[in-house]
Amino acid sequence: MKAWYIMPHPPLAVPSVGRGSEKGIAATIDAYRAVGRDAAARGIETFVVISPHAPTFRDAIALFDTDVLSGDMRQFRAPQEKLDFPVDRNLVKDIINREANAAAYRIKPEIDHGAFVPLYYATEELRRAGKPISIVLMGFSFQPLHTLFEAGRAIRRACEAAANTDRIAIIASGDLSHHLTKDGPYPFNPKGAVFDALIVDIIKRGAFNEFIDIDEGLIEEAGQCGHRSFVMLAGMCEGKPASSKVLSYEGPFGVGYCVAMGEF
Repeated sequence: MKAWYIMPHPPLAVPSVGRGSEKGIAATIDAYRAVGRDAAARGIETFVVISPHAPTFRDAIALFDTDVLSGDMRQFRAPQEKLDFPVDRNLVKDIINREANAAAYRIKPEIDHGAFVPLYYATEELRRAGKPISIVLMGFSFQPLHTLFEAGRAIRRACEAAANTDRIAIIASGDLSHHLTKDGPYPFNPKGAVFDALIVDIIKRGAFNEFIDIDEGLIEEAGQCGHRSFVMLAGMCEGKPASSKVLSYEGPFGVGYCVAMGEF
C-alpha cells in the first residue's frame, strides 16, 4: 500500500449533474484528473474508500461485505451515471479481524455520492483502459478521535498483509467548511475559512497527527464533513505520510474543496 488521496465529493463535479456549473470548480476537476492519472500509473487495483455519506454509527465503523457495490447519481437527476465495482471481500474480512469494528444492519448496499464522485475520477483512466478494479467502502463512526486513528492503523495492517498491497490506494472523501460565503447554500461563518486554511496547512506539512488536535468548537462552526475521514487516514499514515501534496483548494460555491495526494 503506497498511495492515498484526499478528495471532496460535490455532485456537480460529474458533468451530467453539473450541466456546465462544474466549470466553476475547474481547479478541482483538474486535480481529480491528476489523481486518476496517478492511480493509473501505479496500476491501482483496489480502492479503500472512507465516505462521510456511507452509513455512520455512534460506536462502530460500517463496512459493506457484499460481492458487488453499485451506485448512480439518480438523486441528482443523472440516473444514467452509474458505477459498479466488485468488493474485495478478503480485505474487508481482514480489516474486521484486525480490530476495526463493523456494524451489520439492514441497509441497502450501494455507493453513496461521497464515494461515487471520488471514484468517478480516481478510476477514470483505469476504467478507460479496461483494468479490473475492486473497492472496499466504509463510513466512519462517532467514537473518540483516537479510536478512529487506531482503526486507521488496523486498516493499514490489513492492507499491508494483502497480496496486492502495492496496488491498494486509500481515498479519504470529505468536503471542508460549508460556510465560506454569504451567498452559499449554508449560512456564512468566518470560522469556516479558518478551518479550511488549517486543514490545507496540515496536509501541506504532512503533519496528519494534528488532525486529532483541532479545536472541537472550530470543527463544529466550520460545518464540515471530512474531518473524521482525515483522522482515519492519519492513523493509516501513523500520523505522518511519506509524502503529501495539495493539488488544489477552492470554495467558489461556499463549500471548501481540497484535493491532495501522497504516499505512505
